[in-house]
Amino acid sequence: MNKNNTKNALTTLSVAMLLVACNGNDHDAPSSSTTNNAVTLKTLTISPSLGKILKAKVVLKNATNNAPIGEQNTGSTGKVTFTIPSAVSTVIAEVQGGNGAQYFDEATGKVVDLPAGSMLRAATTVVANNSEIGVTALTEAAVKRAETLAGAGNNIVSHLNAAKAQIESAFGVTDILKAPTLVGSQQELAALGSSAAEQYALRLATLAKVAQQQLGATETAPALKVAQAIANDLADGDLDGSGNTGALPYDVATFASQYQAQALKLIQDFIASASQNGFDAAKLQALLTFVQGNPLNLNITPPAIVFALTGFTPVTAQIGAEVTITGTGFNADKTKMSVQFANSVVAEIISATATSVVVKVPQGAVTGKLTVTNAALNQTVTSLAVFVLATSGNTADCGQLPTLTFADLLPFVDSYPVEIKNGALDPLSPPTLVKAATLQLMAVNPTANSALVKLNGATANVLSVCQNGDSKNNVIVNLDKNNAHVDFNLLNQQKTTNGVDFSGAGDFFASKVTDTGGGGCTGTVTATPNANKDGINLSWPAVTGATSYRINRTGKIGNTDIFGSLIPNQTVTNYSDTNTVYSGAMYQYEVLANGASCSFPKVSVEVGNPIAALPSFSSSQVSASFSSVVELVTGNNLLMVAGTPATAKSTDNGSTWTSAPIANINGSGVTFDVGTIASDGTTIVGANTFFFGKTTDGTWSTLATLPFTDLQPLAQGFGGAPSVYYRAVKHIAGRWYVAGGYTATGNIRKTFIAHSSDLSTWQVSTFDYQGEFSQFAIVGDAAKVLVRIRTSQNQVRLIASTDNGSTWTDNQSTDDLNGRMTLLAGKIYSSSGLGLYSSNDGITWQRVEEGTKPSQCSSMPSDITTINGLLYGFCDNRIVASGDGRTWGLVSADLGFRGRSLIRSNNRWIMAGGAGLIKIAD
Repeated sequence: MNKNNTKNALTTLSVAMLLVACNGNDHDAPSSSTTNNAVTLKTLTISPSLGKILKAKVVLKNATNNAPIGEQNTGSTGKVTFTIPSAVSTVIAEVQGGNGAQYFDEATGKVVDLPAGSMLRAATTVVANNSEIGVTALTEAAVKRAETLAGAGNNIVSHLNAAKAQIESAFGVTDILKAPTLVGSQQELAALGSSAAEQYALRLATLAKVAQQQLGATETAPALKVAQAIANDLADGDLDGSGNTGALPYDVATFASQYQAQALKLIQDFIASASQNGFDAAKLQALLTFVQGNPLNLNITPPAIVFALTGFTPVTAQIGAEVTITGTGFNADKTKMSVQFANSVVAEIISATATSVVVKVPQGAVTGKLTVTNAALNQTVTSLAVFVLATSGNTADCGQLPTLTFADLLPFVDSYPVEIKNGALDPLSPPTLVKAATLQLMAVNPTANSALVKLNGATANVLSVCQNGDSKNNVIVNLDKNNAHVDFNLLNQQKTTNGVDFSGAGDFFASKVTDTGGGGCTGTVTATPNANKDGINLSWPAVTGATSYRINRTGKIGNTDIFGSLIPNQTVTNYSDTNTVYSGAMYQYEVLANGASCSFPKVSVEVGNPIAALPSFSSSQVSASFSSVVELVTGNNLLMVAGTPATAKSTDNGSTWTSAPIANINGSGVTFDVGTIASDGTTIVGANTFFFGKTTDGTWSTLATLPFTDLQPLAQGFGGAPSVYYRAVKHIAGRWYVAGGYTATGNIRKTFIAHSSDLSTWQVSTFDYQGEFSQFAIVGDAAKVLVRIRTSQNQVRLIASTDNGSTWTDNQSTDDLNGRMTLLAGKIYSSSGLGLYSSNDGITWQRVEEGTKPSQCSSMPSDITTINGLLYGFCDNRIVASGDGRTWGLVSADLGFRGRSLIRSNNRWIMAGGAGLIKIAD
């Protein structure tokens, strides 16, 4: 029979790959031949990769009818080869977990189990003999997509090309079926180059690194998690976070920037440790240059911005007071927004942003829920929490809540153990004092419509009784003291209470919670953070006999409690908690079934990278003398701290420090301060007025003066360097950036920004305003670089580049930005006189919503830096941390001095500040 083989156009993707790429001459059509009564066989080699997969069963099937062709085990080679009858044109390869299967996780650098039930697939048309395909996260995604296109129960063969093309387009891979280089160790990962197979392997490793960044260092199998998530996500053709439950191993909003940034970081980390691990530094540098010039592109569908409310503060206010309502999908044009209080009275809007509106409580407002309308979207949402109207006098008004009789109070007569939390009229604010107390509901006289509430000796009269839920098991009483109200609950045969402002000192008092562990209700509560990490979705099984469900919540970030508004009783078996939910925090929920006298076991959930307390700090031995500290950096197994008037070094990971002065450079006899310092992991660069130098061992040498075209030479008879003031230096994505001021020809003072990949060849850009005595800060990643300048005239300039410093855009800002800048998940953070600000592009800034911060902090944190996917900063001699800059948790005790710089080096925390004091924690 005469047979012509033709090339089938397929491409590569995730863990479910369309098998199209072949070895050697596989894409060439072989010459025709004639055979008589002979069975023509083809061979197909399968190379699965998460990294390298060992001891895993591989099942090969005929994709047309799902009939098995054979089974093999990858053993120690990580590959298998099948012989296929010529009549079979399209196959599906399944790599199965369990039975001792393992893989090398490129994010953790460890060989881990490939658990039972996990599977990677690839589907391909087999044209030529001796073909080889890869089975990866991207091929699995292609198979998932083909299954969706085909519909349930239908054959996927006719949809493979379309599915493969979509996955390849999303990840910028030419052929997802082409076998990637198998990586079974850190040495093999560090040896990758620029070939197609090696670049494919690098992309897979980068996906694992993105997952590790998102899920945290405790995740043991980030490569598998991201493979599964991408396949589920791309089943609908869009990379938008859909199709998954639980925490996503990537943030859709920043996935594209993280994809390239993590690739560069992976290579840079290998370069930094090349000497100690025996890696080829020159080859790694070549790889870094290649990836910088050929970035890893990711085409994703941006997440839709949902119009929703997340809360409001304060929860209690008088007529005319301001209330801030927060949420998503708001319109910054306040004429497009409308806010109504419970009796449909429209409030005056003072200001509006995309995430908040500020309104005045209108005349005629009553206690009840708030309704917000975005006219541009033609959508209206109502708050979950109830706004409580406070009055200057006494009130007996239940608002829109049903008014009950005093007889309905009789079931709640009792003594209640409570906690008084001083200075927290707004329950969203943390307390400054907590003390035990007893609240009593006593002397209820239904006939006289009277009752008394007593708290630690202070007595108040009940003015009205209001139903606060779907039954009389939850009531609010309004009191004649300090506009107080108390929420009494009768649930699961237990009585609890909550209230505000009863003692006369603005106190918030709450029921003293005891951990019962839950019990009685069948099933469990599921709690899952949403993709934006600003909400938690809860669900639980229905309980027979339940009239409603009560949700109790506690929250903590580091050692700091998080408070939220009271969650109203629910009549459905799910709830979306968007009130004071923050990245980095831990929350615990208990769901109790009203009317069924049972509760579910408590469930805990972490949002983003969990923030935990740091180990205890102890003092280092410092022989150098400082009057102030600028920055800590690490490179080439050397730690350096820049300060005034000295620079110190440590070769034992921070335990001891000795002076490393910049003295007598080039025989000048001058000792220089270091005002800015940075590292690429190997070389440390320091700079200040007239000094620009480098070191790898603590001994400094000067770098050549930058190639200015208009530098003013020194006057005749004067020696030394021309007037160049180096104010900031940073190493970003394989390039060095330095900025400052200089004196140009004609005695004109200017600003400069220069960049170099090798510290030898520099490109200099100049700007026509003074920079000598300005404050500079530099931050950036592979996608953007930002230089912020606060000039000597107190102007704020924001100079940005999106092409590695080749061109810059110069913008003036009215925001009061100062201090250090840092990057987290593609977003830039900077402190200011008004609090913390953030920006996606470095040009447009928004003030970060201030949530919870420790009571020990008198102001927002300063000197913020990013470590292991979290923000860290200093306030009042303590270290605090945050997952998103909105809320901060206390992570250290009082250190005895104000910190300026914090780093993580070889599993040790090192901080410096004060008058040259350094502390370490293991």
